[in-house]
Amino acid sequence: MQLILEYTAAERGRGTFSLTDTMQNIYRKFCLEFSDIKMSFTAFCRGRPSNVRLIQYTQRHVCLCQRHTNMSMKATASNVLPKCLSELTSMSDEDVKEKLNDMDNTRPIKYQQWMKKEVQYKTTLIKKVKLQEVVEDIDTFSQTLMRQLPEFRAHCGRVFTQYEEIRHLGVS
Repeated sequence: MQLILEYTAAERGRGTFSLTDTMQNIYRKFCLEFSDIKMSFTAFCRGRPSNVRLIQYTQRHVCLCQRHTNMSMKATASNVLPKCLSELTSMSDEDVKEKLNDMDNTRPIKYQQWMKKEVQYKTTLIKKVKLQEVVEDIDTFSQTLMRQLPEFRAHCGRVFTQYEEIRHLGVS
């Protein structure tokens, strides 16, 4: 009943949703959870609301993690680095440093980052991930970016390998 209410609210124009799993896997989970309901896979697929998009692994090139989002916001804020993260990861450290040195040193850089922050919830402190604005001078920004770039490149390599393997699984 809860799923029907969520879908009904979404159909009234409150946004488009994307599935995080394939329809075959969702159908298997549905059959296991609601074993008393007999429904074919075709009928199950027809029941998908029009505002829920299917997942397509072939179109994904980056993950949607906090690390990718933060690096994307930093690249956008710099105004000298490429907005496409695959171009940024393919650049050498010297090229990135050269581009960062071309930035205007007179004003600080403002950008947003997803960060964990302690928030008071009733009587306890909990950690939540919140979008926060960061203001740094050019030197601090450059040092932070250059420190994060190698681990970001390694992360992108792992993500690329994962998506390649998923594509190969889909083919075979």
